[in-house]
Amino acid sequence: MLAILGSIIGFVISFAPELLRIIKDKKEKEHELKLIDLQIDTMKLKQYAKLEQVQNYTAIEEDKYTYLPASPNSYKIVEIVAALVRPVITYGVFLLYVCLKVCLIYFCLRVIGCTNLDLVSRVWTEEDAGLFCGVITFWFGQRSLNKIRGNNISAN
Repeated sequence: MLAILGSIIGFVISFAPELLRIIKDKKEKEHELKLIDLQIDTMKLKQYAKLEQVQNYTAIEEDKYTYLPASPNSYKIVEIVAALVRPVITYGVFLLYVCLKVCLIYFCLRVIGCTNLDLVSRVWTEEDAGLFCGVITFWFGQRSLNKIRGNNISAN
């Protein structure tokens, strides 16, 4: 009986190195898989870092070109247009005002039949005088202020 038991134990033990090799091989493969996963994660992090670097570089380059001044000629055009805004509006309002007064004179003379004195009082009111004085004072007062400040630029 001892012989049979010894034979069985010997037979089972003969498989032990093979069993240990299988277990060891399995652990090595698990370890290699973990290393590969870590390498993949590292590669992903590197790629994200490169992508972020490219995005930052792109943003910096965009900012450079966003804040670059335009050509000097385009600035002159912008300055000229900006300088002409108030005078053009003033001329337009003045032209509209003159047209309105001419229509009022025509209406007073042709439709109502005003006399000359009555015509002047109807066409040229205190509000008109105040408006006229305000506009003239604004434009010529601005010129004087610019000369006092040392800006020899005439008013627009």
